[in-house]
Amino acid sequence: MEGPVLRQLLSYMYTLQAPQLSSMTPQMLAVADKYGLSALKAACEQQLATQLTVENAAATAVLAVRHCCPSLTPASVAFIKDHNFRVMATQGWADMMRSHTEDLIEVSRLLAEPPEEIRSLSVEEKGRRLIQAAEEGSVEEIRTLLAAGADLGVRDKYMGTALHCAAPTSLHVL
Repeated sequence: MEGPVLRQLLSYMYTLQAPQLSSMTPQMLAVADKYGLSALKAACEQQLATQLTVENAAATAVLAVRHCCPSLTPASVAFIKDHNFRVMATQGWADMMRSHTEDLIEVSRLLAEPPEEIRSLSVEEKGRRLIQAAEEGSVEEIRTLLAAGADLGVRDKYMGTALHCAAPTSLHVL
């Protein structure tokens, strides 16, 4: 542990005030995790989540996965998803590929996973939303619902499937 990190850790332990760290926040999160300082860890997670950029998102996501961060992991994964593939085109992503392959594989798995609010929908609700997304032409919503296990065979009130609803000359308009 570096001297400045140790000073901040001791300061926290005596005052229970989370320091405003910026550059040392990743090291403080690791130390807080190692020594079971959950309040400090949560404060570090919150600071890191507010400092997410396209350049540091890969490193932050790896840090979050490595230290089992319950709020930083979903925040960093959502940030990467929101910025499409721009994060994956950075030097930071390439660096994490070389140095933290296992953790980045977990981040990649999380990126492919549908959001919890979609996974927890009932079979009927997934089907209803699949038909609606097909009618609206919402390709991303369709992909998400299919990844969450929506049934492609579900039918609308006209007995059309999502594919029928998505087709420009839909049969169910008769």
